[in-house]
Parts: sequence; C-alpha cells; structure tokens
Amino acid sequence: MIRRRRVWVVLLLSLPWAGCNKLDTLGLDGEVTFDGQPVSTGTISFEPQDPNTGTFVATTIEDGKYALSAEKGVKPGAYRVRISAPDLSSAPPQAAHAEGSVVIPELIPAAWNTNSEVKIEARADGERRFDFRIPRQ
Repeated sequence: MIRRRRVWVVLLLSLPWAGCNKLDTLGLDGEVTFDGQPVSTGTISFEPQDPNTGTFVATTIEDGKYALSAEKGVKPGAYRVRISAPDLSSAPPQAAHAEGSVVIPELIPAAWNTNSEVKIEARADGERRFDFRIPRQ
C-alpha cells in the first residue's frame, strides 16, 4: 500500500512539468535564388508582424539554402521576410585587401530587404518550407 501511494505522489508531483520541454517555436527551411541562381551567401530574417506574438529571428543563407531549427525558430504567426546578400561580383578588387571599411553593393533588390513587403504565415499545422525566387529587376 505504501509503495502504491509513493507512485501516486511521484506522478502528481511530476504533472506540473509534463510537457515543459515542448517547444513553442517552429523550425523553417528553404531555398533562396536570385535570377534563377542560388544565393551563395547572405542572410534571411523573419520580423514578426505583431511584436507581442513573436520575436525577430535571422539566419545565414549558404549555397542557396537556409534552415532554422525549432529551438531557434519562429513562433506561429505572420512575418515580414528580409533577404540580404553581397554582390561580390561588383565589389571593388581592393575590398579583399583593404584595411579600412569598404562598402560592398547589395545583390538583392530593395523590394526584398529594406523595403520588403514579402510575408509568410508560420503555422504549427502548416507548411514550414518557404522558398524565395527573387527576379532581377
């Protein structure tokens, strides 16, 4: 009888922590291309439309791919997407050797970064892969 009570006490004390390790954020992944080619290096960020329901999250783009793990992902909700990548083909040759700061031109049009109106809806029961095909403008 004492053993059975002990089991019930342990179970009851465990209830408040049941499900505590459950993540409330979503992992996202996808591909980013510019003018039909994978973006070799850059960043992608997700800015919540409602700051009360989400937080700003960003990650790198490498060889046209990005991935956010669930641990570092977004909460369900609407997000504005901003994509940035350096135009290394337009960088001055001395950029690699310069000791001072050098401005490298942006590859991605402003409509996809500083003036972005690109939005996604991240849902727990929905798609978590978002590909972005950016045309040359």
